Amino acid sequence: MTAAVSRLSETVTRELPEQRAESPHAKLATLTRLWEEAEETARLANLLGRAPYAAAVLAVAGIATTALSSPKGPAQSITWLVLVMAAIAAIAHAYWRTIRAPFERGPLRAFAQDLDAILLFAGFAWGAGSLLVLPEGTSLATLALFGAGLPTAILAILKAYRPSLLFLAPAAGLTGFSALVGPHPGGAVLAGALLSVSAALALAVLAIERRGQARIPSLPLT
Repeated sequence: MTAAVSRLSETVTRELPEQRAESPHAKLATLTRLWEEAEETARLANLLGRAPYAAAVLAVAGIATTALSSPKGPAQSITWLVLVMAAIAAIAHAYWRTIRAPFERGPLRAFAQDLDAILLFAGFAWGAGSLLVLPEGTSLATLALFGAGLPTAILAILKAYRPSLLFLAPAAGLTGFSALVGPHPGGAVLAGALLSVSAALALAVLAIERRGQARIPSLPLT
């Protein structure tokens, strides 16, 4: 045992000068890595903090749509609300599971992946409302508001490119499809307009995210 302790002491003594003699390049590389990890943790933590607000807006929008429109039938309305509420419950579950460790990158990364999948489902659920809930004869303006209004709100709340786009694409796409197949004069025009608005929103989200990343200065490695 004494010999083992002596060898360990000699090893530590020999390695300490090497650590102290670490090159400035290696130190700067380590600092850069730590900076990037901190930036990622902060970004994911902000996404976690904003998720409940997105869920609340989705809930209010779903209830308001059902209350203010003239649904095609109670069964269809209930089916749609169940889909929307399932997405909200999934966001709440992912949030409460992750909030126990709000500054650990592993759980935060898992939450971001779960949120992507949840918002993709939520986008399909929301877009299906244009077929299940909105009555025939709904004006093109109402369809446009339905297909682009909530995605815009989700964009403004999350300020994150990927989850916002995953919600936007199916929500706007299904609403545009509803305009094409329904008895709407000028439905093709609305479908094209929704496509254009969706593209503009996607570019806006990307610009917001890149602007946020640009605020974090990158450290040179040389």
